[in-house]
Amino acid sequence: MKKQNKTSNRANVKIVISLIIAIVLWIYVIGDQDPRLNQRYNNIPVEIKNEDVLNSKGLILMSEAEFSVDITVNGRTSALYNLPWRNIKASIDLSGIEDKGSYELSIDIVGIPEEIDLIEISPGQIEVEVDRLSSQNRQVSVEFTGDLPNGMSLLDYSVSPQSVVIEGGEDILKSVRMVGAVVDISQESNESTKDVELKAFDADGNEISGVSIRPNQAEVMLKIGKNSNAKIVVQTTGEPAEGFSIKEISVEPNQIEIGADSDVEITEIKTEPIMLEGLDADAQIKADLIFPDGVESSDGVTSVIVTITVEKIIEKDFEVEVIDVVNLEEGLILDKNQLNKKVTVTLAGVQEMLDDISPGNLKVYADLTGISSGPATVALKIEPIRGISLVEIQPGSVELLIKEE
Repeated sequence: MKKQNKTSNRANVKIVISLIIAIVLWIYVIGDQDPRLNQRYNNIPVEIKNEDVLNSKGLILMSEAEFSVDITVNGRTSALYNLPWRNIKASIDLSGIEDKGSYELSIDIVGIPEEIDLIEISPGQIEVEVDRLSSQNRQVSVEFTGDLPNGMSLLDYSVSPQSVVIEGGEDILKSVRMVGAVVDISQESNESTKDVELKAFDADGNEISGVSIRPNQAEVMLKIGKNSNAKIVVQTTGEPAEGFSIKEISVEPNQIEIGADSDVEITEIKTEPIMLEGLDADAQIKADLIFPDGVESSDGVTSVIVTITVEKIIEKDFEVEVIDVVNLEEGLILDKNQLNKKVTVTLAGVQEMLDDISPGNLKVYADLTGISSGPATVALKIEPIRGISLVEIQPGSVELLIKEE
């Protein structure tokens, strides 16, 4: 009986040993034929989740950069070979962020089968910057590049809409200097309309990302005309101080290049009126130019320098020995010897102009309009001289005897 038990125990031991050997051999064969390996997958895009939740809290993700990660997994060769790696997804969740600041967020990886182990994620976390969400109304600006064809100029332009809403982080919006578009006009020669994309720019003219613009398109209407030269005409108002006269008015530049509609003929551009009232010394005055509708400065000149020279008024006497008569009625006569009378004419003006006058240039006359035959006392007059005023004539009248023919 005991002998049979010993035999049975030995058989059981052999069976167990055989099983162990079989398992070891199976493990060996499997390990040799289908070993476990590490596999790396690079540049897996990271999805940003719950950005709308972040925005609903009045916050915004600062960077628009696309994040990616690398992962390392471990598994059997057969499992790795059959791994649908395109199903592997990476994401970060913004829903837990409550305030402005810098955050390091854990990366969630899904799509890896259970038989495959996730060994490493690189980087292990993704840093994001969050700012308070802000919005502003901004005027739309347009800047132009390029030169128009010869003989043409940009007269005017308009943009629609004239204002837009920009939205983004508080710090980013502080750096926005201009919202608008840069338009190339080098190929334009007629009125045209251009559709442009609006962008945000900093003080150096660099485009700023991370700014939403609503609407982000605008329509720019260009008005282009022909160039020509126009002289500058100085307008004045008022009189200089008593005892002074305007000697000369000059302007620099004295002509400019203008652009005008093809149906507009312009030869001169006037200045705004310059006040001369009470002026008693030379002066230089900056005066803005007045451009009619449809006319613009082609060379950018919109003002000029006006130089006014004043001179003190003096008086000078002139002896005139012959008097003329005018408007003697038909049928009347007078003895011309009555007109040989010496009179003194006192004129006032600037020295230079008075020096150009001689007695022979002065015409002293008696106006006989409405005077009939008989003796008459007639006031004496002189023909006016530009820039010169009459102080007096001595004697101021002449005695004449007018007769009928």
